[in-house]
Amino acid sequence: METKTKLVKAVKDYFFTLALAVTFIGFSAFKYVHSTQAPEDGWYEVIPDAANPNDESLQQIGQKLDQAPPQSGAGCSQDNTGHRCAVELEFESSATAVPPTVADIDAYDASMAEDAAQPLL
Repeated sequence: METKTKLVKAVKDYFFTLALAVTFIGFSAFKYVHSTQAPEDGWYEVIPDAANPNDESLQQIGQKLDQAPPQSGAGCSQDNTGHRCAVELEFESSATAVPPTVADIDAYDASMAEDAAQPLL
């Protein structure tokens, strides 16, 4: 009876270890696919530096926006001429990441099609 108990325990441990390994590999595969996806063309948020908002090396590119900023309006819009608040980026097929700042756009195989800004105060 003791041999049967040891065998059952060994089988349970083996299947538990196998299930754990499969789960780890599965989650790692999804993470790898997500990290290797090319960036998407579209509008991206721009976060300007508070002390020097016109310095493109300090204008951080944030998340992709769900839609383009409006053509005109009181907030961030394409016709305003204040501080930049969004950019429309187009990526080459060789691009692997979204640039961290507006100044880095060319180095990341991307181009700025348009931009949007806050109204002048």
